[in-house]
Amino acid sequence: CDGGEFNTAECGYDDGDCDEFNRLYPDCDVEFPWYLGDGECDGKKYDKPECGFDGGDCEYPTCNAFNLTYLGDGYCDGGEFNTAECGYDDGDCDEFNRLYPDCDVEFPWYLGDGECDGKKYDKPECGFDGGDCEYPTCNAFNLTYLGDGYCDGGEFN
Repeated sequence: CDGGEFNTAECGYDDGDCDEFNRLYPDCDVEFPWYLGDGECDGKKYDKPECGFDGGDCEYPTCNAFNLTYLGDGYCDGGEFNTAECGYDDGDCDEFNRLYPDCDVEFPWYLGDGECDGKKYDKPECGFDGGDCEYPTCNAFNLTYLGDGYCDGGEFN
């Protein structure tokens, strides 16, 4: 079913190719009908009841993250993806949530990346940036200056 202008009575519903699609999803109006049931959750236009939640491709119909293709991609995307409605990024955030259950940061992949990313990450509930911050009691304004090869003086001394 090629959809669009082909899926009309005048074109015989793509010469019959859209009959099954129209039977299963009579109120689903999408540009690419072949996306339904292709094994990938294709986002909000497809992830709705009229389209069978992308033909069954979307496991989390109440997930409102901006790009559902990020779910289950092997990376904990955090934020709106790391919610019960999104299956904790379809399981990608399970390890992060196990290690840091009270760490609420926008970019979970910053933890343990080898760089001390500052105050939002350098706190006990985030394992002091996953071990990246050597000086957990240092209150300097920008911890990325630590160990950068320059003696920054002031609060860094």
